Amino acid sequence: MAAPSLDIAVLGTGFGQKVHIPGFQVHHRTQVVAVYHRDAETAQAIAAKHGIPHACSTLAEVLALSEVDAVSIATPPFLHLSMATEVLQAGKHILLEKPTALSVEEARQIELLAQQNQ
Repeated sequence: MAAPSLDIAVLGTGFGQKVHIPGFQVHHRTQVVAVYHRDAETAQAIAAKHGIPHACSTLAEVLALSEVDAVSIATPPFLHLSMATEVLQAGKHILLEKPTALSVEEARQIELLAQQNQ
């Protein structure tokens, strides 16, 4: 029996677009179903370029998509804590690029939230 695929949303369109999206698209067990950029037109252009079905300009839009299993956070580090908090509280898995957070304390907050929202 084949393992199920993981439907991913990618937040961040610099490194996320250059590395995360192509990496997820070539892996046989992941599918990128949404991309986030704060500018809706930019999100739509990136989604069209990569054949991604959903273009979102708010994190709330991403988290409202029932098909999203996990969120790849490839944004500037100062956004990691707030975005990871929202994603984990929505019951989604996260992948955080390095650095995980701006401090050890922030990283511990993320770890605690992940444990509480398993």
